Amino acid sequence: MSWRKHTAVVATLTAVVSAILVFVFFKASFTPTPASTQAEPIDQLLRILLVIGGVISALCLVLLIYSAIAFRRHTGDNEDGPPLEGHNGLEMVWTLVPLAIVLALAI
Repeated sequence: MSWRKHTAVVATLTAVVSAILVFVFFKASFTPTPASTQAEPIDQLLRILLVIGGVISALCLVLLIYSAIAFRRHTGDNEDGPPLEGHNGLEMVWTLVPLAIVLALAI
């Protein structure tokens, strides 16, 4: 399988799992009946945080499970893989994206 097919499968699975989680988080009631005027904005913030966390969790879980299945060691293969070195662009992305999310939620 080429990397484009792997990417398409992971993207599709992530979208499906994320959509299910977003639906559940918006339809389920996680808080008691609002008893004040401030309760509704706080409940909305909780839902937003749950959706963001659910999408990130879906991406991590799908990548983990898919990688464990698709890239498992074949029978009789006892060699080590090639050594890998850092990828600066990827490291910047996985540092800056969480930073942007945390800053947006803080604001």
